[in-house]
Amino acid sequence: MAQESNPLKVVLGTHRLTYVHLKEPAVFKDDKGVEGEKFYDTTFLIPKDHPDVAKIKAAIKAAYDANKESLFKGLPLTSPKLWNPLRDGEEWLEEHPEASEYEDMYFLKAKSKSQPGVFDSDKQDIIDLDEVYSGCFGRGVIVCYAFNNKSKGFGFYINSVMKIKDGERLGGFAANADDYDEEEDEPKTKKTAPKAAGPKPKSNREFAEDQDGNAIYSDDGGTNWYYVE
Repeated sequence: MAQESNPLKVVLGTHRLTYVHLKEPAVFKDDKGVEGEKFYDTTFLIPKDHPDVAKIKAAIKAAYDANKESLFKGLPLTSPKLWNPLRDGEEWLEEHPEASEYEDMYFLKAKSKSQPGVFDSDKQDIIDLDEVYSGCFGRGVIVCYAFNNKSKGFGFYINSVMKIKDGERLGGFAANADDYDEEEDEPKTKKTAPKAAGPKPKSNREFAEDQDGNAIYSDDGGTNWYYVE
């Protein structure tokens, strides 16, 4: 018997991942600096002309139809009061113009309180989750849900991620041991300016005469005596 399709579930194609938190959950703060719940999550960068866009919109529509009256009290799907998780990359670029990877993209964040499954392209578990990082490419299984608490709208749970291939890391630089080929600079010796000459201390020289009447002097309190030239 064929398994019944879930209209809220989307199996994504290969997309670039960013803001990856699959090894440890991330804690985010609200506008007042108050920490919220911990979530595992990642964001998918999806080209605007990719077929997955239609699949995501269909899942959101299914979640809306199931909750139109109970949660949203008849608000239309296009209402700005309903949060749409499929965001236009141009919004992000306005505040982060250096993030060129968002150009001509939608971005979609999916999260979960429990750790999602993480697989390689052979469907084997990835043990070292550091292998899945912001900038690599992967697929995902996500499930849409509706909410109405402090705000209203839609979100996506992240069920699993499959890494497909590596990519240039985002938000950092790759470590390279060859960077140490450059010779280490020797510390520069700080030159100390000569002290300004101050007044010479008064001499403690003592003068006297020897038994023959010759002038003698001492600089050490009389321990040693010398003839005056």
